[in-house]
Amino acid sequence: APVIPAAKIVAKPATPTDILASEKKAVEIAKAAYADAGKPVTDAKAKVAAATITFNKDKAAKESAEKKVKDLKKTLIDFNDKLAQAKSKSKNEKLVELLTKKVVNTKASLSDAEKKLAAAKSAEAAASKDLAAKEAVLAK
Repeated sequence: APVIPAAKIVAKPATPTDILASEKKAVEIAKAAYADAGKPVTDAKAKVAAATITFNKDKAAKESAEKKVKDLKKTLIDFNDKLAQAKSKSKNEKLVELLTKKVVNTKASLSDAEKKLAAAKSAEAAASKDLAAKEAVLAK
């Protein structure tokens, strides 16, 4: 067997060991635990945001329905006043008949608008309750 001179024998350097390996692993585990711990808060915030959008939409619908009811009540009063005047001062049957139809139609529209308002109020109340419950979960 050939003899290798001692000067040519070079020891391979040892693979360096990471002296912080266990600490790095502990940090990775802690980061994962932190992310998992924050997930319920993130989910709760998303649910509050969605509930807020729903509440605002329902609140706007209720306000719109209230305005429509108010406007129809004013219109009905105007038609009733004109009808009363037409009956007392005018002998024009066609005008009385026309105003009577307008009063009847306005009453029907008002009734429908009041039903929609009641539904809108109910929806807003439910959305408000849902939002409050989701905000309470987030506050915990």
